[in-house]
Amino acid sequence: MKALARRTAAVAATMTLTLAISPSAALAAGAKKVTQSDATLLADGAAVTLPATFTCPAGYMAYLTAQIVQAIGQDFAGGFDTTAKECTGKKQKLTFFIQAAPAGDNTRPFEVGTASSRVIMDAVDPAAQDPYGPYVEDDGSGDGSGEDPGPLGGLPPLPGASPAQYSTIDDPMPTEPPAPSPTVHGEARGVIEIKEKSGS
Repeated sequence: MKALARRTAAVAATMTLTLAISPSAALAAGAKKVTQSDATLLADGAAVTLPATFTCPAGYMAYLTAQIVQAIGQDFAGGFDTTAKECTGKKQKLTFFIQAAPAGDNTRPFEVGTASSRVIMDAVDPAAQDPYGPYVEDDGSGDGSGEDPGPLGGLPPLPGASPAQYSTIDDPMPTEPPAPSPTVHGEARGVIEIKEKSGS
């Protein structure tokens, strides 16, 4: 019994530590990162609006895509929309505007009824996208720094001097860049209702 209690306590401590360290783990343990609602018909079926919510770590940038496909007899109506939003760490709302995309002879406008829909989010940390820093173009001076060597130019090495005399021993050894932050992925998919706009 005591061994079981110790194992339970160890598992609980590990989960607590994981949630404290990883923002994506904390999100995964809470509410769904992406949700979607029913859509609203616009312009006689030329488009629909699709409300959704998303949650991602503060400071991340979320890239979101929504897609709707509706079967109308032997024909189909469908379309998609994309957007990018800065994450706040809290649940955020947005509304996609999805136009019925022409895709052949069997393409129809959207209609009132059921449809298949999904919303996908991939959120990334912008600070981790370029871990090496900005690229500096070489100016032709030969030292690779891209800096102006000044009016005298670069000084040539002394005759007979060994290359060791010109090594920069104070510069730190090059190291690997930090591992980029993990992408936070979320997805909502399922059957929704396309409804008439209220008051129409």
